[in-house]
Amino acid sequence: MKNPTLTMVAITGAPTKNDIFNYMKTLKNNGIEQVITYPRSGCEIEYLSEKWFHTIGHFIEAAKTLDMYIWLYDEFNWPSGHAGGKVTDIAEYQLKAIVVKGENKGNIIGGSANTGSLFGEAYFPNLFSEKAVNLFIEEVHNKYYKYFGQYFGNIIRGIFTDEPSIGYACKEFCIPYFDELPYEYRKVTKRNFLEDLQNEYAGFYSEAMHIITKTFRKNYTLKIRDWCTKHNILLTGHLMGDSDPFHSTQHNGNILDNLPYFTLPGIDEICTDFTAKELFSTLGVAEYSRKDNTGALAELFALGPCDMSFAKKRCMIFLTACFKINHYIIAGSHMDLRGNMKILDYFNTTSADQPDFAGYLILSQEAAIAAEYADLDFNADVYIKYPVSVYEKYIYKNPDLNCFYNLVNTLTKNQIQWKFLNTYDSVENANIIELTESFEYKLNGTIFKNAQEICNIVKPSFTVTDLQGDLPDDIFVRKFKNNSFIIINLNEQEKMLRIDNHNIKLSQFDIITNKNIKLYAFSSKNLISLKNSFSINYCNKNVIRTMFINNQNLAEVICKDATNVVFAVRNDTTAYIERKKISCKAENSFLCNGLKKLYSASKAITLNAGTTQIKSQNDFKYLPSVFIIGDFLAHAVSDDKCTVILSQRKEKLDIGEYLNYFGKIEFTTEITVPEKSVFLEIATYGLFTRVFFENELLGEQIDFIQKYPIDSKLRNKKVVLKIEQYSSLGPIFADVDYWDKYSHNVKWKNTPSCKHAKFGFQKINWVL
Repeated sequence: MKNPTLTMVAITGAPTKNDIFNYMKTLKNNGIEQVITYPRSGCEIEYLSEKWFHTIGHFIEAAKTLDMYIWLYDEFNWPSGHAGGKVTDIAEYQLKAIVVKGENKGNIIGGSANTGSLFGEAYFPNLFSEKAVNLFIEEVHNKYYKYFGQYFGNIIRGIFTDEPSIGYACKEFCIPYFDELPYEYRKVTKRNFLEDLQNEYAGFYSEAMHIITKTFRKNYTLKIRDWCTKHNILLTGHLMGDSDPFHSTQHNGNILDNLPYFTLPGIDEICTDFTAKELFSTLGVAEYSRKDNTGALAELFALGPCDMSFAKKRCMIFLTACFKINHYIIAGSHMDLRGNMKILDYFNTTSADQPDFAGYLILSQEAAIAAEYADLDFNADVYIKYPVSVYEKYIYKNPDLNCFYNLVNTLTKNQIQWKFLNTYDSVENANIIELTESFEYKLNGTIFKNAQEICNIVKPSFTVTDLQGDLPDDIFVRKFKNNSFIIINLNEQEKMLRIDNHNIKLSQFDIITNKNIKLYAFSSKNLISLKNSFSINYCNKNVIRTMFINNQNLAEVICKDATNVVFAVRNDTTAYIERKKISCKAENSFLCNGLKKLYSASKAITLNAGTTQIKSQNDFKYLPSVFIIGDFLAHAVSDDKCTVILSQRKEKLDIGEYLNYFGKIEFTTEITVPEKSVFLEIATYGLFTRVFFENELLGEQIDFIQKYPIDSKLRNKKVVLKIEQYSSLGPIFADVDYWDKYSHNVKWKNTPSCKHAKFGFQKINWVL
């Protein structure tokens, strides 16, 4: 059984066989044993060419050697179905919609042109069309089988389809359309499609959307699923609009009549925003869709940022496991970073480019534990009818979804366990909530206007309280049928909870299960605080970008003292220091592999104390035009001039302080181990941390509050305590919050952005 974490490899540039093997080996060494090969913007190999399949062959050879799995991806970028443009180049295979309101009622919108820059092609594919889908299969699936059929079902485990949809052509007042829809409508209803549309027949949208759902399922999902089954692999991926019943209906009909037909159904949860109102709705769709022992999948973390803490990632993995998801895509990874010129607004990478990459070994081990819980079922205190029939009536416009979200989220906050039902599902002797057409709630026949009123009637079968006996905020609770449980802290605030007669301290994004609860028992009487100062060893040079937003071409670097630096300038641009061109002829040995090929380095340059102007252009959010490299501490100031302040590195660090830095730092101090010590407890700022006594590894952890057991042989001894901490790649991109706020080109305003990594410790305690 391979580890349940997968990484989606963005194949950018033109990686060699050796590049691919070395990359795959680093994944394997850090606990990731499954890879999705993903062609995306920045790839310099023609998609579906001989060279493309030759490159995929290198991934398969590496996987065979390293005992790993490969999952194929069925498109260039997304959405699936256009086969790199081979399908959508044919006019009749381009998606359509029909206008259902207003003066243009009845008009067919053809072509469905895509004016955005994120997708792979200019037109969206008509996935209602059997001929279009057959061509898609012929150009993609059959070619993969032709080249690699011997590996299907062993090395190659499945194929990932990404956000296929029949709703991309729908503008305001439109629904999806295909040429046979009027005929199918008459066959099913015995009524005239255009007459019902023009006369606004009450049952029109419901009848039409049922046919649309069935046709999309038949001609796309089932056709691809049956091909995969015949060829001994799994169909996985996720549908567009899986976060709510309106957008899912608009994009694929009734998602609960479609997604369960995937052999490994998946969802999109790439923001990792625990405050998002659609979070639990999306997870509920996955829970409903999982029908057998194969499981379910979630695409996670792709919107980043690349400095997201491992604790938060683990938190999301365990949360998805509570909804029966047992495959976790750690998205994504890049062979190099040139794709960030094409897709501007977000970035993440799962590779050795991250200084803290070794932390993925711990995350993978935790994911294996989460997957065991995902195979458990839970009893629902209440069922929610997924309100497709309600939102079908508003399919031509944007209705208010807050009524639906409030229900799901209020039940979750009150620790009431719920499951979705499809419109035609029934459960005997169960509490069932339905959403009415006037957006009220109906529980077992009684109407409620407020979701909290339902929570006063339906009581949870298992609850966790704070020390005052109240329900805490931002806590998720899942109790399984076998009496095991998971309790998750969904934010950065420590919580004091009462569980099974224990006072429990739950740190940021932490998880308690029935198996580890004793580790969290808390008593302030058993702590001795460490007061030491630590010597600092900076294990690499610092790196930070200069920033140029919009039409700005000047940035300022302020040095408190004269500072020696090296500039790394992107090869396709030119940079100037005080109007003098920065000469970059040296091979770049400072940046990570994903950036090395794209930048050249200058000779060492001394920046005098005071302000220095740097001029450049063509800056990108996650592919800067200029990096500054050297032995300094750096602080980016969010102001009109995008200032970077450089200062001398500190030699000592006290507990309670922190350093903004990039890479790896070692902290050392001499201590005497207390006589009755059981644990060394370190409150970190969320970085991957390793702890050593006398250069012997005591342990490594990814928690905000870390506990390291103490061997009784060490008690009363004087030892050197060494603490290693590792950041992500994030600090080199400086203040991306500023970029998000002021750039004219940012589309994903909800994308979390990079913060400075904090090296150091809030507290260190001996636990007696």
